[in-house]
Amino acid sequence: MEYLSYEFGPWGVVPNFKKKKPILVGVVGSGNLEILIEKKPTIDLCKFFYKEIGKDFFWRDRLKWSDGDWKNYISQDFFKLYILKSNNKLAGYYELLYDPISRSMEIAYFGIFKEFFGKGIGGYLLTDAILNSFKIKINKVWVHTCT
Repeated sequence: MEYLSYEFGPWGVVPNFKKKKPILVGVVGSGNLEILIEKKPTIDLCKFFYKEIGKDFFWRDRLKWSDGDWKNYISQDFFKLYILKSNNKLAGYYELLYDPISRSMEIAYFGIFKEFFGKGIGGYLLTDAILNSFKIKINKVWVHTCT
């Protein structure tokens, strides 16, 4: 996994471009947070996040996907999976999909586990998704919402 580092400043979350080594990226609510890019996402991991986080929000589209559908999706060159951990425990995730034709980035899925609701980490994770999206030259970032 590759670490991306952010720090909390007086105006919110800011990228830290100086440090190269993995560091804790911040403290929000009740614990230390870190966001990691999963370099080799597995079908099982992606299914797990989709099913467990999505069950309370009626995410249904991918429930009928075969393992082949999942493999095709996560094998795309432009697919990225980021994982949020709180005190080394899985807390949430997001997926980014880059479209080179429109030079846009989609936040395809985004969510945190129910036990982390109300702790202030949703905004932290969304900020990270937006900042990561703009690491390459794009025209826009967009997201579909269901809640």
